[in-house]
Amino acid sequence: AFLRLSDDAIEALAKLFMAFERRGSWAEVLDLVLIVLLPKTDGGFRPIGLFPTIIRLWMRARIFVAKTWESATAMPEIYGGPGKGAQAAAFQTAMIAEAANLDGDAFAAALLDLVKAFETVPHDVLVRAAHAKGYPLPLLRL
Repeated sequence: AFLRLSDDAIEALAKLFMAFERRGSWAEVLDLVLIVLLPKTDGGFRPIGLFPTIIRLWMRARIFVAKTWESATAMPEIYGGPGKGAQAAAFQTAMIAEAANLDGDAFAAALLDLVKAFETVPHDVLVRAAHAKGYPLPLLRL
């Protein structure tokens, strides 16, 4: 549907997005997250939040800003980013452990998966860390 918008409508939408970024919050009418319960393989349900389409469109339009920041601040000692999920980290660690074993060396590793930890970080701590690391604050606010 958005692809069918006129150039003037797309420009108006871009201006709305910029206004939301300056304000640091969405319009009240967009303050709705639909919670859907997805079945888990081991029983029970996992809740996920579905944002309104307009917010998802903004996220797609701004993802390059976050990815640019991520690339600029990447550190080799922090395992993450594109193609570097938990499974890749576990595989790489297992390979290093096997090589150490074959060489008769001692090896120890610890893996900490922070995928769900974002829900427990206090917002003031997140803001201070984002500011210190130069993360784009308009993205953080929204």
